Amino acid sequence: MVLSVSGSHQGFTRRPLYFLAILAVVGAVAGCRSHSAALHTSSIPKTSWTDRHPVTLAGDTVRHDVLVGPHLRKLTKKEKDQLEVYLNGYLDNGAGALLVRVPEGTVNEAASLQALGEIQEVIWRAAVDQAVINYTGYTPVANPDAPYPIVFTYQVYETVLPECGYITDNLAGSAANKPSDNFGCSSQRNLGAMVANPSDLRSPRHRTPADRQRRSTVFEKYRRGEDTSTQVADEEAGTVSEVAE
Repeated sequence: MVLSVSGSHQGFTRRPLYFLAILAVVGAVAGCRSHSAALHTSSIPKTSWTDRHPVTLAGDTVRHDVLVGPHLRKLTKKEKDQLEVYLNGYLDNGAGALLVRVPEGTVNEAASLQALGEIQEVIWRAAVDQAVINYTGYTPVANPDAPYPIVFTYQVYETVLPECGYITDNLAGSAANKPSDNFGCSSQRNLGAMVANPSDLRSPRHRTPADRQRRSTVFEKYRRGEDTSTQVADEEAGTVSEVAE
């Protein structure tokens, strides 16, 4: 009886220890697996193709001079047209502020200040926002008795495209299932080639003001229960005429 009781007691005490050992092993394996999963959540490395094949920007300064003579009080039509073309280039490709530097302490200082009124009219006609214009004065260090121009400058950027086609690894033998070094390069190159204004890659543009006249027209039609859409002619919409049908 004693042996029988002792044997059942030993069997009763050994089984929990056996199960605890199994649970410990399973827990260790599960811990290793969860730790491994935390380190490698996917087969794609952290380095993105935008890091491997970046589209960089190269900056340049675009300058335009308006030379006002000491006794000149009005700009010529040609000078106004050239300035307007320059301002349109700033609206299309310019980044940042438009700098306007006016000569000080020169023989044409008074004439240059007088010409600023006409320059303001050209700026208004070109629809350049006054908030982006920065007026400053500059004093030439050499020969102040000579006339100096009113200098316009703005910054423009060009995209520097990545070079594609370099494949140094074996695409058929990647045990780690990693993308090739050339992966994503063509997409980055196409993006840099298609962007209209490279400065948009640096920061978004400011919103243009709303068309108040169009907004008022739409509200009036909405109140009257009329169609608020813009009427487009067939030739503008590109619809097929009845003759072609």
